Amino acid sequence: NTKCDDELETVSLLLDHVCSKDDFPCTTIQLLNDHMDEVWFCRFSPDGSKLATGSKDGTIIIWDVDKHTLELRQRRSFKEHSFGVSYVAWSPDSEHLIACGPDDCSDLWLWNVESGDLRVKVSQSPEDSLTSASWYADGKRFVTGGTRGQFYQCDLDGNALESWEGV
Repeated sequence: NTKCDDELETVSLLLDHVCSKDDFPCTTIQLLNDHMDEVWFCRFSPDGSKLATGSKDGTIIIWDVDKHTLELRQRRSFKEHSFGVSYVAWSPDSEHLIACGPDDCSDLWLWNVESGDLRVKVSQSPEDSLTSASWYADGKRFVTGGTRGQFYQCDLDGNALESWEGV
């Protein structure tokens, strides 16, 4: 919501943002009530066309974003996350989505958002916690890790290509 005549490069993250109440967004465009419990994480796709919301209720909802009205329309949902969904990561091409659970969850789900298919469910060890993930820029690999200090580099089929313990 920063309205400045200068280029964005002149805005510093080291200074607190200050704006008048007139410049602060205060109009609700839409309420989303489709989850049955708390929403733990949400993230827009890299191309800005979709929003993924993950909930304590164990579902991910994929929303299509109308670029003109900014309203959301539910595209599909994924409901197989028994521990809840506390983190999601979009692939660089916005085609795949990784879903991670909370601290006590050793599973990770890799969904094909376009087809709605579960590409792979990854679980390296029942003692692991796979609570976060990040994609490589090529979209063919990702890294996942958790609170116990383990990290795995995986391919799109869920195969561990490399691992690090005790980080």
